Amino acid sequence: MVTNGTNDARTVIHGITDLIRSQGLTTGDRLPSIRQLSETFRVGPNVVRDALLQTQTMGLVRVHPRSGAFVQSVDFSSLVDALEETVETALMQEDSNMFHLIEARRLIEIELVGKACARRTPEDMLPLNMALEAMATSPDRVAFIEADEKLHLGIAKIAGNPILTSILRALIVLLRPHRMGLAPTSDRLLRTESRHREIYSAVRDGDAIAARAAMAEHLTEDRDRVLAQMETMPSLLDNHDGNGGKQES
Repeated sequence: MVTNGTNDARTVIHGITDLIRSQGLTTGDRLPSIRQLSETFRVGPNVVRDALLQTQTMGLVRVHPRSGAFVQSVDFSSLVDALEETVETALMQEDSNMFHLIEARRLIEIELVGKACARRTPEDMLPLNMALEAMATSPDRVAFIEADEKLHLGIAKIAGNPILTSILRALIVLLRPHRMGLAPTSDRLLRTESRHREIYSAVRDGDAIAARAAMAEHLTEDRDRVLAQMETMPSLLDNHDGNGGKQES
């Protein structure tokens, strides 16, 4: 059955990347013809043409009129970037529950920090340490959150799974506006700094058990704090009447 549409083009794009990997194609190798790809993926020729043009935009292939499509690069980072944009857009359209976003981040980061412990090098630890110091000396909330995100995404990068890192980055972007609106106390800031240093030390020492435990504690506390603040929002509205939002006297 031959079908058409955006989803089919995405299927062909993934199919082309799998083809390049499975056949060990390198830069300059020619891809099968549009007719062959159409038969392989059971889609119309126009869908294959659209997919090839998209992979060309991503820098993966180069299309030469009347000559065919050729592998331009075996670096799939552009496809990972495209995935990140797709995930972020999809999550925004879903109007996801805040709890689901936070819980997804928690599950992903606990796994990634464990992987980072096995793969970190001494050179990897420098950016993480710089992020820690930036948080400790941040002049405002914006700078603190920027440094915080660098630490978490830095750990994810060390773990070596670009797909999970892309999903994590999309989740962080969606959670950022709410985090910016939080006004943590000095005690909470100290606790957050302590958790970050526990995570850093565990990654540095290659202790996956301690790293996962520290990350779980850190993100659980963050989740509980966010949800607790959200629960107070209706009560704030209840303190106002319908006349310009003024409190009753």
